[in-house]
Amino acid sequence: MGKSSAVGVRIESLILFRHLMRFGELISTVRNTNYETIVEAMTDAMAISNGGPLILEACRTMSVLTRGAGPHHLQLWVCNIDRISADIILRRFTYNQNLLGNKEILEVHQHVWDILSFLVAYLPQQFRPKSTGLDDLISSACSWALTVVGRRSRSMSSDILYLDEAVCRALLLMLLSPCNYVSQTSRSILSAQFEPYYDSISQLVERVFASLHSTSTGAVPTSQAISDLTILGCLATFPQYQTLILKWKGLNIFLDVIKGRLDGDILVDREKVMPHLRKLYTGKTCCSELVNDWEGADLSLFYALICLSQLIDASNYSIQDSTNSPFWRILRDDHIGEGPKSYCAYILSLFGVYGFPSNFGTKIGELSDMKVLADIRFLLSAEYTLDVHGAILAARCPKLVPPNIEAVSDKMTIVKMSERVDKEALGKILGYVYTGFTELNDLDEGCFKKVKVLANNCSLESLSQMLNKEWPKWGSCGPHFNLTGALGLDGHPFLDVILEAKSSKQMSCKYSSCHLSTPHVHAHKIILCANCEYLRGLFSSGMHDSFSNLIKVPIDYEALIKLNKYFYHGKMPQVNPDCYWKSLTREEQISELIAYTELSSLAEYWFLEGVAEDCLSSMLPLLSYGNTDIEVIIEVVHFAYNLGQYRVVEMCVKNLAPMYPKLRYSGYIAETGDDVAEILRIEHVRLLENHSPNLQ
Repeated sequence: MGKSSAVGVRIESLILFRHLMRFGELISTVRNTNYETIVEAMTDAMAISNGGPLILEACRTMSVLTRGAGPHHLQLWVCNIDRISADIILRRFTYNQNLLGNKEILEVHQHVWDILSFLVAYLPQQFRPKSTGLDDLISSACSWALTVVGRRSRSMSSDILYLDEAVCRALLLMLLSPCNYVSQTSRSILSAQFEPYYDSISQLVERVFASLHSTSTGAVPTSQAISDLTILGCLATFPQYQTLILKWKGLNIFLDVIKGRLDGDILVDREKVMPHLRKLYTGKTCCSELVNDWEGADLSLFYALICLSQLIDASNYSIQDSTNSPFWRILRDDHIGEGPKSYCAYILSLFGVYGFPSNFGTKIGELSDMKVLADIRFLLSAEYTLDVHGAILAARCPKLVPPNIEAVSDKMTIVKMSERVDKEALGKILGYVYTGFTELNDLDEGCFKKVKVLANNCSLESLSQMLNKEWPKWGSCGPHFNLTGALGLDGHPFLDVILEAKSSKQMSCKYSSCHLSTPHVHAHKIILCANCEYLRGLFSSGMHDSFSNLIKVPIDYEALIKLNKYFYHGKMPQVNPDCYWKSLTREEQISELIAYTELSSLAEYWFLEGVAEDCLSSMLPLLSYGNTDIEVIIEVVHFAYNLGQYRVVEMCVKNLAPMYPKLRYSGYIAETGDDVAEILRIEHVRLLENHSPNLQ
């Protein structure tokens, strides 16, 4: 990509680099190694005076590079990215030049505003620019917003609407920037420019809310609706315009937009609305682990949450039951992006509810009273103690784990707490540790301050930010509830049970104190109880088996590994039918599918809630002909039938039935056994009667 290469080579290098940046496992490596060279090459390409196509590709790639945090951001400022961007927007790239066509110039401008929006979103608080380029860009964005406000007609060309969204989005992120200089400068300039036009702004707000009605009822949002939400987000950051928005019942409209988008069937992410983003990549995407945008899969939901978060303090809005609010629903939905969740957590914090609730956290929270497996006792006074589980503390709050604790024994570890530790405050912290959230509405101001001190001392950074009512940080990930930390060094002393697979293979254990040579995994009884009713009943029964530290599990080692991940993640690991799956050998594919089949069977006997359904949903795309060879599917259907997993058999048969004649002539049918062969024949006859077009 460097300037010493030919222009054509640089363009192709930028395109290749941009495609590589899509994959999560590569991004951190790229951004943290050789980033100075990469940044220098890309800024040189953007700054070239007469290379239109090169500048376009450089801007496209830079907009991808800047999406995530990293040391490359500050390096971009060292390379004068603000001056280069201002030069492109204000001086070098105007519509009367012949370097690019008007459409390409529009795209360059959109990407530059996107680059700027990411740059200001990740700036540190005390940053100050070296040149006037940033000031020029802030002024330009504010002037564009003033133009939007002053328009009397809403019948604009699509190109103008696309640029509206890019510029106003950049302005919104300037106003919300963690950098004091950027946020204060943009607020000052925009406030001064808007002040003489209050009546025009009032008319705009009225028109916008009238047009947002369809979006609030679940209709697919248009480019105009997205652009409207961005300008409303900018206005909502100013007290005088908050009053105006509330006057037109804006808070209720934003709530309706949020509810409408949650109930809508069609998600509209930014790429669907903004054509310039669709040109970033060409070709078919076949691999997993692609990086998702922080805004999530529904852009109007994200912008509506930003607008709403600005209005809560200025309104009389209240939440009677947080668990029935749309914000709670969003936080518990695994398919919604990190950005919407972060703003929902911020909104709930304004009502005394702090954290990220989840189904897994709820299950773990139910174990807090299971004292039979408690192994640490916090002694706060002679009269007041708290019994807790070391494994959960190790996973969620290692600071609360006593130092130098020995391996687990029948004796409980007693920890005498400082007299300064308030029992009510500690109880709230433990509630957060066990469930992922805590409610503090019932605390007085003094106790609330004690909770803040404890959260800070316990290094619960996410909770501390919410307690301090800090704005969500762009690109940040919420504290997703999982207990994998218990499998590290902090949780090692609390390992108290071994799960042994059915296998005659020999395997050495990574723990020197373990001499078991068969395939097995080490685990914590308290964590196993959260997702398994059978084991919870066993460990709390008081019977002889409840004290055993070895449990034989009737599944192979591959299935046992998946089961243990399920116990500590709260969800079944999935294999996607992508390039990775197709690169596996036949034996490896069979092993994966049989593991899911075994777990589906085990779920029936161990009362593993939802596991059978998760296994079936994981297997369904893998068993599709085209993703998996016929020989593999036949092997799986034979195994599933012998194991009594008839739902797996049914899935396999539905995929094989259209090919029944070919299978019969080739001899594959005989390999399935008489019973399965008959099931296949019946399904094929049913397809014939229904005149299925899939028959072969």
